[in-house]
Amino acid sequence: MVQIQIEYHSGVPVYRQIMDQISFHIASGLLSEGMSLPSVRDLSRQLDVNPMTISKALGYLEQDGLVARKPGRPLVICKRTDKEQEFSKKEHLVNVLRPARRLANQLGYSKEEAFEIFEEVFEGEEK
Repeated sequence: MVQIQIEYHSGVPVYRQIMDQISFHIASGLLSEGMSLPSVRDLSRQLDVNPMTISKALGYLEQDGLVARKPGRPLVICKRTDKEQEFSKKEHLVNVLRPARRLANQLGYSKEEAFEIFEEVFEGEEK
């Protein structure tokens, strides 16, 4: 199972953190079609989180079509089309880049300057 890290003082609800991290692991391919997730009880114990919080997160993931329940069986990762997988990966990257764009604007960087900095970071040539 892929690790899930809970940041209790982040201001983001715990169920949302669980959802986001499982969704990210699916988008990145760390969790793939047919893989089973741990039970609510096991995840609750592992993360030291109320089982109802785990159930809420997994219920939303099920509504989103990322996981499926089969009676008497663990939750499994659903099949996704290549288009759905690519959209999900892009969505995760956009969600990280939006705050960076706001920060660059607040710091007074032009779009071109911000792109230059991103390029440096991307290539590992941080100043």
